[in-house]
Order: sequence, then C-alpha cells, then structure tokens
Amino acid sequence: MQRFGMSSKGTGTHDVGLALLKSDWAGAIDLILKPRSGDSQDAALAREQYAKTGDIAEALKQFPRNLVAERVSASAF
Repeated sequence: MQRFGMSSKGTGTHDVGLALLKSDWAGAIDLILKPRSGDSQDAALAREQYAKTGDIAEALKQFPRNLVAERVSASAF
C-alpha cells in the first residue's frame, strides 16, 4: 500500500490497479468513482449521480476539473 498509495478518503490505488490487471475496466471505474467521505460538494454530487444511475457521461459533467483521475476514467467510456 505504501508503494501504490492509499487515500484516507476512499479506495487505495492498489485496488484500482488490481482491477486493471484483471481487465475489469468497469470495476476500476466503479472504484474510482465510488462515493467517499471528505469530497467537495460538487464531487460528492457527481459521485452520487454515478452511484444512482451508472451514467458516466452525466457524472463527468458534474466532476470538478481538479479531479483529474475521475475525469479521465469517466471520459474513457
């Protein structure tokens, strides 16, 4: 976990990496976009949108520009 990082707010990058190694693209996206504590209101709303609907495009519109990993992973679909 030290090498790959562990967010105190949510999923560790090692979990995302494992999903990617297994070619579980949807699982990796779910891990990246799942709700987490400590998010800004905009990010929390975007994560809630995705959790409720699974609509990546709609969630992408709501994610703040500074959340690069979320925006990149959402735009990949």
